[in-house]
Amino acid sequence: MNIQLVFPDKTKCEFRHGNRLLARYDAETHAPVTESPRPCLHPVCTLGGDVVTDFRPVDHPWHHGIGWTLTYINGNSYWGGPTYQRSTASYEWLKNHGCQLHKEWKADLTRPSRPTLCESIDWLSADGAVLLAEARQISARLVNERCWCLSFESTFTNVTKKTLRLSSPVGEGRPEGGYFGLTWRGPQAWTYGRVFSKEGESGPFMGKRTAWFAYERAAINGNHCTLVFADDPADPQYPTFCFVRDQDYALASFASAYYEPWMLEPGSSLDFRHDILLVDGKITAAEVENLLRRVRGQS
Repeated sequence: MNIQLVFPDKTKCEFRHGNRLLARYDAETHAPVTESPRPCLHPVCTLGGDVVTDFRPVDHPWHHGIGWTLTYINGNSYWGGPTYQRSTASYEWLKNHGCQLHKEWKADLTRPSRPTLCESIDWLSADGAVLLAEARQISARLVNERCWCLSFESTFTNVTKKTLRLSSPVGEGRPEGGYFGLTWRGPQAWTYGRVFSKEGESGPFMGKRTAWFAYERAAINGNHCTLVFADDPADPQYPTFCFVRDQDYALASFASAYYEPWMLEPGSSLDFRHDILLVDGKITAAEVENLLRRVRGQS
């Protein structure tokens, strides 16, 4: 049985496997403006039913499931919460929160084994101006009996008449604050997980370039879960930088602007492509490589 894409209402769509919900995508979360409202995936579950995402957790309510955030664009925050200020070397609350506005979507069901959600999104500045137009695609497919895959492909186009500076907090002077791009926030139970990459288990992983890295949740009632964050070879910065938090909370992102900002000229575009594998149980590096070969070999 393949994964199905269904639309329960005009603002939500769901990836389902039979009667089981695998992921719900919400185009309008109605989050407060201080959280830089944006579409996101939550809940997201393994085939075995374990929930792997958190939405608006108490510690950082601006962390929203799985979604895109190009953290700072010309002074506007698309991450939410306070903004890092180089002048004071601290985070401060500013009235600079942008948002992502859902415009329209459609489903591509021409490949039954890989249903795809296609969405148009405008990235608005704090004063309501459109800075970026995004064409977003999210697809899902079964890989084997204990693994399924979410694939992400987005094109971001500068629709203004000025150069846009897309930056992480590192670009603004915050050491190790390289969060940027497609981001996952895990539930509290995922804290203190095991992290490893294509290159092995030697850390630190913060700001490291790697084709993929994995985050394994400690066992709950004897059950393990693992997420694999894989950069697509077609991504413009492959292998991209990774940002991983596993101590105070579980968070990871494909941080392509970890150290240096992207400078996007008027009319120019950036394309990003990533995969996230959701696995029931533990997995070895060799098994990750086999799964990715299978994913990349599927049409």
